[in-house]
Amino acid sequence: MKTISLKKHIGKDGMLNINIPVNVKETDVEVVVIIESKTKKFNWDDFFNMTYGCFKDNELTRPEQGDYPRRDSII
Repeated sequence: MKTISLKKHIGKDGMLNINIPVNVKETDVEVVVIIESKTKKFNWDDFFNMTYGCFKDNELTRPEQGDYPRRDSII
């Protein structure tokens, strides 16, 4: 088995063209192609649409924070 890693650009036509020279002829081979997009940008709108209302059935409460000692003023 031989692993070949390539970085290619997919154009506006949506076609990925790959030419790979190999050292074997007249034989059957199994080819596995994994396409992973490297340019996906984080979209805040998608994040808010996916998470909005996810706690609607669970009431969130903030417990008492306790008493803290008074600090000296800076000035």
